[in-house]
Order: sequence, then structure tokens, then C-alpha cells
Amino acid sequence: MEDMFRKINAVIFPGGEADMARDCKRVDSLANGKIPQEKLKGFVAGCKTLLHISELDSEERFVRSFITRAEGRISEAEAYAIFSYIEGEARQYDTIAVHAGQMGGNPALLNEMLGDMPWIYSEGTDQDQVPGGYGEFWLAASNPVPTVSVRGSNLYLGRLRYRGKPVEANRLGSMSTDATPGSVDAYRLSIGGTDVGTVYLCPYHKRISRLAPRGFSLVD
Repeated sequence: MEDMFRKINAVIFPGGEADMARDCKRVDSLANGKIPQEKLKGFVAGCKTLLHISELDSEERFVRSFITRAEGRISEAEAYAIFSYIEGEARQYDTIAVHAGQMGGNPALLNEMLGDMPWIYSEGTDQDQVPGGYGEFWLAASNPVPTVSVRGSNLYLGRLRYRGKPVEANRLGSMSTDATPGSVDAYRLSIGGTDVGTVYLCPYHKRISRLAPRGFSLVD
């Protein structure tokens, strides 16, 4: 059992104690100190493990699970903020830490690979639309759909409907825009091989948008 826990911790905290301390500090802040310190490490580890093993779940179910794990001490808004951090920012940091470890693992290399990531995530919105975006929502790279991660983008696209029908999404690539930090991903949408448009999502935010663009709808 102890060996299993060590293996799990190596995956969810690839940078060891430094990663755990970073995540606990951020989650403690997002929870407004409501989770007792003696339970904080277990709460963070449990939430990260759940997100790691549940690749196809929805953010709503994760949020409900986080509230349960916190024994009802945190609000839905606080649980969503924790979900957004762990699924988005922390997951990105962990991925970079793994790559840095494979290349030697010194702190200078890790900081170099992180680059502007801390700033990019600090600028992310928790709204359904990117403030300052311009052009038609979702259909212009300068007004992309905010999501919390690539998986968040896939969850959003999986709920998207065009004239009541699910769409197939083919990622075309990424680009930059002055409307939001972080790259924007372009997806071509189709139904049965028929093109129904190209859309833009930015996975560096604190919210998976609940808005659908003109001509489309979202299902639960």
C-alpha cells in the first residue's frame, strides 16, 4: 500500500515536496483557509489523484466531489476555483516539471521552461467570456472561448451542438492574439463530414465557458 501511495505521489507531485507546498499554499488561499491545515495535504492529494484518474468526467462532478472531500466546508465557487487551479495551472506545471526532470531536473532549467506560465495563468479570467475580446465570440481568434485546460476544451466541445447535433472537432493548430495571454487553439467543426465552422478556444483561464456561440447550443 505504501509503495502504491509513493507511486501516486510521484505522478501528482513530480517535483516532490516543492510541488506539494506550492499546491497546498494555493489551495489554502482559494479555500479561504476553510480546510484545516492537518487535512490540507490529504485534500490536495485526493483532488489531484481524482483529476488524474478521471479523464472523462465533468467539471460539475469534480466540484461536487471536492465539496464532499472538504466535508462541506467550502462553497461551490471555492470548489470550482480549486478545480480550475488543479486541472489547469497545476497540471501544466506538473507536466513541465516532468520534462525538466527528464532533462536533468535543475531549478534553473525548470524556471526557464515555465517561462511566462505563472503570469499567463494569473491573467486568466473566471468569466464566461474573455474581457477585452473583440470580434464575434468564439468565431474569432481575438474573442476565444475561455477554458481551464485542453481537457476543459474537449469537455466544452463534447457538449456543443449544432442544430441539435453533436459536432466532430479537428484541431488545426494554435496562434497568439493580443486579446488574451496564452495561445489560442483553432478547431474545425463538422457533422458527418460537412463543415459547420472554425472556432477558437483558449485553455489558460479559470472557467470553462457556459456560453455557446451564435447558431450553436450546449447540453449538460
